[in-house]
Amino acid sequence: MELGILALIALVLGAGVAGGLLNAWSCHHRILAIEENLKIVLGAIDDRINMLQKIVIRQDKSEAAKVRWSKKEREDDEIGQLLSTKAKGPLLDMHPWDPRTWGKTGD
Repeated sequence: MELGILALIALVLGAGVAGGLLNAWSCHHRILAIEENLKIVLGAIDDRINMLQKIVIRQDKSEAAKVRWSKKEREDDEIGQLLSTKAKGPLLDMHPWDPRTWGKTGD
């Protein structure tokens, strides 16, 4: 009888310990699953933010290039207009880019 009671006590304690271990393992498993999911989500968010930053930087650089090239085109147009104007004075039929007219004021 005493041996049966001791076996029953050992069985109950063993079942309690096993239940506690299983419960702790399931909680630990859930926490690990949440951590892995969080790593995936945060990695995806970081990738998306990096992609958006690259898009914004590319747009800013393209706008800056448009401004820079339009400035260059405007300067080229102004130089072209200056070169296409005819000289004043007795050299009316000669162009300003003609080396024969360089240094001559037409007076």
